[in-house]
Amino acid sequence: MIKLSKLSSFDSESGLELSLVMPVLRGRISNSIDFNRNYTMKNIMLLSGASLALVLAFTNTQAEEKTKKVTKVKCVVADKEIEIAKAVSVSYRKATAYVCCNNCKAKFEKDSSKFATKANHQLFQTSQAKQVKCPLSGGGVDSSKTVKVSGVSVAFCCGKCQGKVKDAKGDDQLALVFADKAFDKGFEVKKKSNK
Repeated sequence: MIKLSKLSSFDSESGLELSLVMPVLRGRISNSIDFNRNYTMKNIMLLSGASLALVLAFTNTQAEEKTKKVTKVKCVVADKEIEIAKAVSVSYRKATAYVCCNNCKAKFEKDSSKFATKANHQLFQTSQAKQVKCPLSGGGVDSSKTVKVSGVSVAFCCGKCQGKVKDAKGDDQLALVFADKAFDKGFEVKKKSNK
């Protein structure tokens, strides 16, 4: 007998569920397999191969997205898009924040607290900081409770924290997650490796 089986895979980062229906052979393969549903061994193999190709393509796309290096960010002072390769760097939280020009660098160095929320976001966006806890509660994170905040996916401990951030918009949303107090609760700046 041939049965159809649903294969399901949930990816917590993208929030996508990958569901495939695949033929699964139950019992022994013999001349007595019931092919009343117009399945032939060739069709089964083709469907299985196509399903496997879809799973591999989906997995490969996710791996590429995770390792995709950020090449553009917003200047934390002027709020305009800049290429990291051409940006002016400034030391911040034992890491590097990027600004568009030396004037912005001087403003940032004079009073970084004015620009801390955007600088903290940038550290996470450029993978110089990693999320370790919920930025609102300081508790452990549930990878199925995520919200995109200014282009980055942030996880929360529960639906209540997730909902609070999801309902906020623009700078309010950014501040909920990346203001100094929230950043200190939920994120950790990665230690630079000495090469």
